[in-house]
Amino acid sequence: MIKKTRLYEQLSTTGLHMLFVNVVGREREEGAGEKLMNTLGNPVPYVLDNQLDTYRAYRCEGVPSTFIIDSESKIVKTFGDTEDFTVIMKHLVPYIR
Repeated sequence: MIKKTRLYEQLSTTGLHMLFVNVVGREREEGAGEKLMNTLGNPVPYVLDNQLDTYRAYRCEGVPSTFIIDSESKIVKTFGDTEDFTVIMKHLVPYIR
C-alpha cells in the first residue's frame, strides 16, 4: 500500500488517477483498511463497500482492489490485492505520456 500511495502521488502529472475499493468485513481485522488509509494520511481516494455491490459491479479482484483511471474517467486497469508492484508499473507504461 505504501508503494501504491507513492505511485498515486506521482500519477497526477500523467493524467491517470487511482482509486481503491475495500469491502468492510473482508479485512483480516475489522476496520483495517480504513485504519491503514488514515495512517498513510489518506492520499488515495477509496470506497468502503458494505454490501459487496461495488465489489461485484466493478469485478474487484481482492481486497482492496486498485483501479487506474484515465483522464476521461475510464478504468484502464484493475489490480487485486496481491498483484506485484512491478507488474502494476509494467501495465502503466503505455498510459504514461
